[in-house]
Amino acid sequence: MLIAGFDPSQKTGWAFYDPDADLSAMRCGTLKATGTDFEDKAASLAMGLVALLKQNRDPRTQKIILPDFAVIERAPRQQYSQGGKKPKFMGEAVEDAEEGGSVPGLSGTLSTNQMTGALCAILGAYHIPFETIMPVTWRKAAYGFGTHRGWKRPDWKRQAREQCARAKIIATNDDSAEACWIAFAGKGCQSFRMLDRARAA
Repeated sequence: MLIAGFDPSQKTGWAFYDPDADLSAMRCGTLKATGTDFEDKAASLAMGLVALLKQNRDPRTQKIILPDFAVIERAPRQQYSQGGKKPKFMGEAVEDAEEGGSVPGLSGTLSTNQMTGALCAILGAYHIPFETIMPVTWRKAAYGFGTHRGWKRPDWKRQAREQCARAKIIATNDDSAEACWIAFAGKGCQSFRMLDRARAA
């Protein structure tokens, strides 16, 4: 069973993880969106994901090996809060603001949601089941803790890189490092567990 993990942004981190293999065998990288507006960038990211999927081949048969499941960090639903209430975006309360950090601005929120939509569209077209996961959830699965008092975005990025180094995973940047631990957390997703049980039956 091959799990793909994605950390969506204009530099989307990706990782391929086989739960039956050693962590050091995890492969990762980044897909860079290009273009002048959100839609162009989303389209280029979609094309990049198609190319990535087509490149993942069996070395003996050259047959394309698609992931059995994908997990994507959930995009933020809101860019600001009002009156001390939990911020909302598209009618949903935001639960994933980083402790000690800030919820993204409108431009970042829209961009990340566009990139996430592009990933979901391609995964759907390839019939690859997927699930989105909150940052606090995948971090707890990967690190043993989902929040840390005083930590901001750079601290979480450093944690991902250091965890990759300990596991001997070759991750060349923050985005690919976080994608590794998103993929790792995928084995705990309900959708993946159901898929795994169905295949074992």
